[in-house]
Amino acid sequence: TGDDKENDGASKRLPRISSKFDRMVGLSRLPSKGAPADVDNAIIHARELLRIVFAKSGGTDWLRNRDSNKKMADTGSSRKPTVTFSTRHRALRVAALLCSQTTLVKIIREDKLCSGTSLDPESVLMRCAYGSFVAKEIEEMGLTLPHSDLVQLSTMHLPSYARSLWRHHGFSECKGFRGRLFQLLIEMSIRQVSKIEFSFVSTVLSEMKVDTPRAMLASLNLVSVKYCEGVLDSSLKDNIRSALQKVTKAIMDKLTIEPSSTSHLEVLRTLSQLSHIHKNMAVEENDELNHFFLRLVEIVEKDVVDSRLNGDLLNLVVEGLSAFEASEARDSILGRVSKCEGGQQVIHRHIVQGDQNHVPPPLLAS
Repeated sequence: TGDDKENDGASKRLPRISSKFDRMVGLSRLPSKGAPADVDNAIIHARELLRIVFAKSGGTDWLRNRDSNKKMADTGSSRKPTVTFSTRHRALRVAALLCSQTTLVKIIREDKLCSGTSLDPESVLMRCAYGSFVAKEIEEMGLTLPHSDLVQLSTMHLPSYARSLWRHHGFSECKGFRGRLFQLLIEMSIRQVSKIEFSFVSTVLSEMKVDTPRAMLASLNLVSVKYCEGVLDSSLKDNIRSALQKVTKAIMDKLTIEPSSTSHLEVLRTLSQLSHIHKNMAVEENDELNHFFLRLVEIVEKDVVDSRLNGDLLNLVVEGLSAFEASEARDSILGRVSKCEGGQQVIHRHIVQGDQNHVPPPLLAS
């Protein structure tokens, strides 16, 4: 179904929620290692890969010199080979693994791969790292791209482009990729701190639906991290919490009604993400956070899930509560945890031992 396609796409794109916002292309900053011959080979391969990335950009046509043209001539085919943005994106990732960022910039400068722009090669490389990701996502969703040139795409004003995508596709099912599109719009809108359009982010959040929970969780994680960092305007708080309440209720209800419909690891991963977002939004202990942890305890008390998951849920609850000062609400939840099987051991491990060592217990790893 469309929902399955969207959720699969979101899962592949974001295997694990992280507190770091940029999840696209990590350009290697490590120097190349190995014998000189190995370094030379890496540079040769990186040079070829960058020609793929910037094919037909700045006057460079990598395909013109490849064997594929000869094969076409031999077979009499008139079709010209094309380089998709998905291919460019993968090529850039591999090039970043082969060589340091400094080396990649040097190759771009020597081969004049971005001669059609006034930007310096380092800026172009960093922009194209994200631009190739955006273009790949739009291409894979079957939507139309405004340019075939990667450099032009990467230097566009991202919030304006996000608004354009919203106007054309925001009110359709987007070929089954609605949640994936909304996640991309959120990313594009908050990536550049100085250019965030809070009203647009608020609109997208309010239109998100719980039938695409993975994309919704990923989007909320991105927004909650920025909110926790003080980057987002406080006017977004209500919209974020409203969306968080909707997806939390949908996930918890499904877990209670259909406890066996999802694997143990998938349930734990999803609930860990929820806990991470709730804690980002809470900053300090609040009723919503306590209600979330209370729901988890109730699931354990009713014994509606696998016994192995019960222990993991208690760990999730106590680990989350251990980050906050003692309060009546917290003590009440911990009291219920202590009555569950294995609950006292979990409390001792996270609360008692943490206090004795005078070291704040670690937050749940995201």
